[in-house]
Order: sequence, then structure tokens, then C-alpha cells
Amino acid sequence: MFKALFANIGKNQPKSLINLESLHQLADDELLASKAYSVARESSQVLIPNILPSLHARKNQASGTAFNGKFKILNIYDETPEVKTFRLGCQENQVFAYLPGQYITLSAEIGSRKYKHSFSLASTPSWPFALEIIVKKAPNEMVSNWLFDNAKVGGILDAKGPFGKFSCVKHTPKKILFLAAGSGTVPVMSMLRWLADTGARVDVQVLLSFRATEDVIYQEELKFLVASQKNIKVAITLTTDAPVHSGWSGYTGRVNEKMIREVVPDLTERHVYLCGRDSFMESCKKIVLKLKLPEDKLFTESFIVNSKIAKQSDFGISQTE
Repeated sequence: MFKALFANIGKNQPKSLINLESLHQLADDELLASKAYSVARESSQVLIPNILPSLHARKNQASGTAFNGKFKILNIYDETPEVKTFRLGCQENQVFAYLPGQYITLSAEIGSRKYKHSFSLASTPSWPFALEIIVKKAPNEMVSNWLFDNAKVGGILDAKGPFGKFSCVKHTPKKILFLAAGSGTVPVMSMLRWLADTGARVDVQVLLSFRATEDVIYQEELKFLVASQKNIKVAITLTTDAPVHSGWSGYTGRVNEKMIREVVPDLTERHVYLCGRDSFMESCKKIVLKLKLPEDKLFTESFIVNSKIAKQSDFGISQTE
């Protein structure tokens, strides 16, 4: 999927999805906004108006009304046997501005009923032509399972968003730890891609937890980011089946105090962005607070509506699996 992602950049692309003016209204960091403009323009064959002079006048305004329209399925990629990436594009004459780490809500008619489900965005606003989400088969998840089994390229989906405040962009710290499990990697990937694309001077450490090697999403792209970005380091732990894979040299077992100490000995100097199921987040929160991380440096995103963990932060709640 990683090779396919970059194979056609700049070739016969549709009009930009990014309303850069709206993006500037959302972003407080003028430098990142400027770099986002440059990245979008360089990756495009479409002339994007230079609106940076208006940034000072507009950056403190409200972000405006959320998008409420339709997305077209541009492509579908297999990530793992149970996970697919969906690349989406807006319909003609519609735009979509968002912050890395936010999520959207999609609607689908299944039988005679309409169902809704929220999905974290894996893409970054520095990609002007497409949005990406992860769709995972899961028990009792009507929309996810229907999309996984039935959706086709060219299909149309009703969408609303963006929602949530789980983003490092507005006030980007100098040091970050992204801590995620399973599909919690999705909003983390959005922020990682943004930081890499904009050349942000941020020391980034990533610690991800998966069941087994075949469950690790974005494997090739994570390797590429580590190889191409000196400021980004990634560690992965496998919670099951690790001994079976003789070639695995990374961490094994659930995220624990010793693991975090080794990965980020300077934990207290970092802002921590934590995402995953409540049990994972509750365990990790206890660990980082025990290791003296100031609580105001911990930001969370939950996949559970009315999550007790997520309610303790100012960040929105996503219902992505």
C-alpha cells in the first residue's frame, strides 16, 4: 500500500481537497501553516492561491461550519487480512479542512436502516488530494463490517466532520511521545505524516503495541519515516505470538514501566499523546504518571463513547475501532 500511495502523486490529480484558508484558521502555528502551504503547492500541479498574508488576521477566527457532504471512494488497499485503508475524495466544488489527529463520521444505509460510525483520519492536511481512514472488521460494528465486505471503488459515502481535538498541531511541543495500540495508531499516523511533511523540528518517539507482526499496520511507511527523518524513532512491542516469529527483534509483551523508561528516559520533558482502547490507556496512564509525567502533558483519544479516560482530557472522542 505504501508504494501505491506515492506512485501517482502529481499525476492527473483532481482539484485540491484542502481549503488552505480554513486550515490556516485552524492552525495557531504560523510556521507549520506556511510549510503546509509549501508542501501542498509543491505536490500539486494545480495553482494554489497564496493566502499566507491573511494568516495574521484570520488565525484567531472560528474554524467555521463542519463539512457535511459526500466522499467518493478513490481506492481501497489491504493493510492486513482484517484491515483496509480507504482513500476518499470530496465531490466536485467541495473542500475539507482538518487538523491531523481528528476524525470524521460516515453514514451507510444497510438494509432499510441508516447507521453511523466515526473513523480517525490517517491522512494529513499536507496531502491536498485525498483523505484516508482505516476500516477494520470487528464484531457488532455494522458500518465497518459493511464497508469492509461491500464497499467498492467509486462508491459514495455521506460524511460529516472534522471532529475532535486530539492533535499536536495547534501548540506543537519540542518533544513528543506517541503511545498507541492497534488501530489507535491511526490518528498517530496522521500527526506523524504531518510532522514529517512540514519538516517540524520536533523530537518524536513512537511506541506502538500490536498482537503479532501480521497485525502491524503501516509497517513499510514506519520504516521509511525512521530512515528518512532523523528526529523520528519508532519502537514496537508484540503482545502475543512473538516467540513464534524468530526474526522479531523488537519488544515483546504489553507496554510496561521498564519499556517506557528505555524508550523515553526523558519522559518528563515530553508531551504524551495516548490512543487506544480504555484498558490500554488506563494502564499506560498509570505508568506515565507514576514516572512523574505532569498530567497536563498527557492527551488522550478513546474509541469508546463516554470514556472515563478521555473525559479527563480536553480531547474529543472517536468511535473508530
